[in-house]
Amino acid sequence: MRPKVQWTMWTPCVPPLTARNAPAVRCLLFGPFITRALVRAGIGLSRMVPAPWERGQERTDHPRMRPSVTALRRALPPALRTSLDHAIAVADELGLGLWAVGGPVRDLVAGLPLRDLDLAINGPTSRLVARLAADLDAQAHEEPRFGTASLTGTTATGDPWVLDLARLRTERYVRPGALPTVSLDATIEADLARRDFSVNAVALPLSRAAASGRKSGLVDPYGGLEDPAARRLRILHPASFRDDATRLWRAARFAARLRLRPDRATARAIAEDVHYLETISPRRLWRELALVAAEPRAAAAVSLLDRWGILAATHPALTLTEQSRAALRRLRGATTPELLLAVLLATREPQERSAALARLGAPRTATRSVEDAAKLLALSASSDPDTLQQASPTVPAARDAVRLLDPSRRIQLAALRRWELTKSPLSAHELRTLGIEAGTAMGEALAELRRARYLGTLNGAPAARRLVRTWVANPAREDPHT
Repeated sequence: MRPKVQWTMWTPCVPPLTARNAPAVRCLLFGPFITRALVRAGIGLSRMVPAPWERGQERTDHPRMRPSVTALRRALPPALRTSLDHAIAVADELGLGLWAVGGPVRDLVAGLPLRDLDLAINGPTSRLVARLAADLDAQAHEEPRFGTASLTGTTATGDPWVLDLARLRTERYVRPGALPTVSLDATIEADLARRDFSVNAVALPLSRAAASGRKSGLVDPYGGLEDPAARRLRILHPASFRDDATRLWRAARFAARLRLRPDRATARAIAEDVHYLETISPRRLWRELALVAAEPRAAAAVSLLDRWGILAATHPALTLTEQSRAALRRLRGATTPELLLAVLLATREPQERSAALARLGAPRTATRSVEDAAKLLALSASSDPDTLQQASPTVPAARDAVRLLDPSRRIQLAALRRWELTKSPLSAHELRTLGIEAGTAMGEALAELRRARYLGTLNGAPAARRLVRTWVANPAREDPHT
């Protein structure tokens, strides 16, 4: 166990003490007062006064960035940075407490790109939203029942931005799966207590009113900022998944993104409460699936959903098979929900596919992707025109899913693309001038010319005209494209 050191002098300007720089730092500042024992213990001078957010964690891997308003501004895209600056200025003018909460603070500390910006205020959103909408020429949408609002706009350079605001509140769930009953006018600590995981129950004061009376620059009542370094995912209370079972899907997303593992209590709650997914509506399940697909480590998130029994509890047909598991290993980065669902369901029986699609409330685009992928897999792997004609048209998401599920189909899919780009060398107008009548004969002639061009037995329009003239002269032909 490392000794506790209480010294404070020189802390702001001294680098961490390591085996490599220990002699120089020791001689430069403290001479004989730093002993070999301290060097062996690995104590750096910057550890003598731990930062308030460190909570005993090593600064070498957490936090990667000091959480502050300045650091937050630098990490934001320019479009959001301008909006944030204006929100802080207006909040100060109105005397409102304004905090950045949840994901932005978590990702800032973990050194991840900021994906969005969620703000909390300690009063009605209406005044702040009205000012921001007018000053930034933005569109505002408010939900008074939940005390939430969103602003959307574009910068002078045309970059879009979205700002989400919520009034501090507490939530109570009257039954599993129900939307919460909201009570407004909470403290920031009470607001953080309603959140899903400790790593998201953090806030950074932005306005003067929010920072007033606080020694620390962060609000972290559950030690959530320790969790990324500890590779730990924790729920805030045992009933978390019973209150809102979509948190099970979120658990896999955050665990994959931040490379976390559920602690013992959270793992037990996942295993015991996974059946509460039956209380969640199809619309909410589809939203969770879409969020998983958009993750940079989507395949890892789906693997966790399967391992923890969440896919099976959502619908048994979603459970990974050997083929879909192998497909996920080939998937890189984020994807679309349509492609992801096609990977999960294309190899299932039609009745299973239909039931799973209904449970997820999948839109028509997703249903089309799944059914097209199933159709492609049911065809032979041949690249002959007859097979390719059956395979066309199919949507791109279905083809991408088939590439993942059956890599041997890549040649066929490339041929399918070439087939779709192949057109008849002669138009319908030219065929009419050569004596082909409109109607069935015209369609057959165009199809035969396309087929011959794809197979390479017909080169150019002159050869096509000669071939058509032989058809007209010999109407009883049996194989007009040869």
